[in-house]
Amino acid sequence: MGLTRALERPVLWIRGWRKSAAERERERRLSVNEMGRITDGTLMEVEAESGGEQAASGLLFYRYNARGVEYSAAQDISELVHLKPSAHCLLGVPVHVKYLPQRPSDSIILCEQWSGLPSEVRQPARGR
Repeated sequence: MGLTRALERPVLWIRGWRKSAAERERERRLSVNEMGRITDGTLMEVEAESGGEQAASGLLFYRYNARGVEYSAAQDISELVHLKPSAHCLLGVPVHVKYLPQRPSDSIILCEQWSGLPSEVRQPARGR
C-alpha cells in the first residue's frame, strides 16, 4: 500500500507541469511571429461566439498563398481580445499572414506582438 501511494505522487506531479491548451497556442503564435515570413492573404469569415454580436472569442478564417500553394486556415482569437476585428470588419479584406517556411500551413494573422489586419479593421485597445 505504501508503494502504491509513492507511485501515485509522481504522476500527479508530472501532470502539474503540463501546459494548458491556451498556453501551447500562445507559444505557437509567438513562435510563428518570431520565425515566420509574411505573405498576402484574404479574410474569408469572422465567426463570433453564439451571442450574434462580434464577441471577444471566435474564429478568423482566411486564405493565403505560400510557395505556390493556396492554404485555407482558421485562427482562434479568444485569447486576443484587445486585437479582435471590429464589428464592421469587411469580409474579403486583404490581410498579412505570417507562416513558417518549413511548415507553410502553420500560420497566424494575429498574435500578442503583431497584427496582419489593416488598421481600419482593428478595434482600438480599451483602457490604454
